[in-house]
Amino acid sequence: MKKKFIAVSVLICALALGSTTLTSCVDDNESASVTAIRDAKAKQLTALAGYYDAQALYQQANANYQQALADEKNQQTAQDAEQWSYELEKIKKDYEEQIASFEQQIANYKKQLAENMKDYQAQLFTNYEDAADKVNTINGEIANNLYLIAKLENGVASAKAAIAELNYTDELTIAENKAKIEAYKQMSGSSLSDLKSELAELETQLKEVNLKDSEADRKLADAEEAFKQEVTPIKGYNATGASADATLATALAIDSLRNNGYFCNKHLKTTGQNLPATYLDNVTLYAEGAEKLGTTFAAKASLTKYSLKASAVTNAANLIAAEVYEAEKALGKTDDAATGTSLYAQYNAKGEAVKTAQTTYDNALKGTDNAAIEAARKALENAKYQQQLFAESTLADGIETVNDAKELQILFTNVQKAFTGDTYKAYETAITTALAGENAKAMVAAQQEINSLAVTSAQLTASKGALEQLIGNLDGTIDDLDVDALILACEEEIANAERDIANREYDANNIINDPQNPAIGLTIDDAIAMLEADNEQLKVELVAAEARLSAAKAALDAEFGSASSEVPETPAEGEETPTE
Repeated sequence: MKKKFIAVSVLICALALGSTTLTSCVDDNESASVTAIRDAKAKQLTALAGYYDAQALYQQANANYQQALADEKNQQTAQDAEQWSYELEKIKKDYEEQIASFEQQIANYKKQLAENMKDYQAQLFTNYEDAADKVNTINGEIANNLYLIAKLENGVASAKAAIAELNYTDELTIAENKAKIEAYKQMSGSSLSDLKSELAELETQLKEVNLKDSEADRKLADAEEAFKQEVTPIKGYNATGASADATLATALAIDSLRNNGYFCNKHLKTTGQNLPATYLDNVTLYAEGAEKLGTTFAAKASLTKYSLKASAVTNAANLIAAEVYEAEKALGKTDDAATGTSLYAQYNAKGEAVKTAQTTYDNALKGTDNAAIEAARKALENAKYQQQLFAESTLADGIETVNDAKELQILFTNVQKAFTGDTYKAYETAITTALAGENAKAMVAAQQEINSLAVTSAQLTASKGALEQLIGNLDGTIDDLDVDALILACEEEIANAERDIANREYDANNIINDPQNPAIGLTIDDAIAMLEADNEQLKVELVAAEARLSAAKAALDAEFGSASSEVPETPAEGEETPTE
């Protein structure tokens, strides 16, 4: 493609130089005509190359996004759930910003191409555009499923919310295509001026919707901030997301039991055992209506309620009790016989050595052998030193080990108490109150408005797109367009979306009614399985879509490659001027 563009550019430059030296051979009108054709062709090729590049960047951004999701997923066990969720949302936001930029580039190049395209070329380009859109759409769906899977596996989204988000995407598709159908039906026989007037009205309505959406976004942001402040005592972080102490006793206990908390994988010195890595079960609770608004929002309007994992707690309690027992056994009692093996027995044995050395020294003092007296004195001092050294190091360590084990036992007992009685009731009440409070309600209401405006915007945008398509192909009326075919294509899109929703709901209901999980709702594992199965089907569709895209590009390249040879050469002297 680039070689073709370079060849044309070189040819244009050669002609420009030739025009200054061959004026006797070429009429000014002739030269202007040829140059205009060549310039148009060069612009067309440049625009097409830019369009290709923008599409390639679009697809690469999607590939990078999918890889980033996979990489971030691998980090989720090493991070706090809230921090991990923040990182995931940042990745998603960055990707969406990139995609929006590339979509704008694609639209700009498309506009440039449309200016000089012939009808048959326009059809080839439409074929390529449709194929590229299909590839981009499938890749986007795969990425979205990976995003939902990652969130589900990290426990910051519910299965029902994942289903809701997928259904919402299909509902937008249905709304868009229904709007197109109505537009096509109403436009039949309309004049070009009527269509342009309608287009202007739609653009005005879209501006109004966008203003309302901005206001709804502001309301949501304010409510989210207030909610975050409200739940600080429960979750233990402040409004900026930075770490801070919770105020509720249960919340404080949770902090010590979460991944990387005080009791997680703690090494016990005497027994050499490690405490369990996790002690908590959890369930995600949502503000009323939040789950119906998609996983991204549901995660914001939710709180995780923790409870103790009985098996882990029992295991830890037994390990700590064994640590206390073994530490006390190793330390012994202060009156242990010097013949024993405990630390106190060893200390007492060194005390007996001091007594023996003292007796020897006292007896030596009764004599006149100065050498014997000095030797006995040094032996006594060494015996006292050895006892003191043992007391300050080995014995002190043993005492400290016992105290640490007992302190750990007390702390762990108190942590367990934080999940009982009025203390735990206060924790549960705080969660329930927050999720039913005004801030949570405001969040849900704002998101409901945003989703509703998104549907309205999708409908208006679809109608606008249909109008722009028609206007671009019209000289006066739309009677020459196959409106029935356009409507049929929309109906097929609606049918596919409705089928996906129905299948998704059918699978969900089957899971909900599973005898092993009676009436508890869709499980996380089952939702993940559904998403992964959907991705496998999408990958099959992607292979076919990419093959179609490759064929469409080859046809487009062949046309524009051959078109370069159709540019008329400079006429020889006496030849007729080529017609425009």
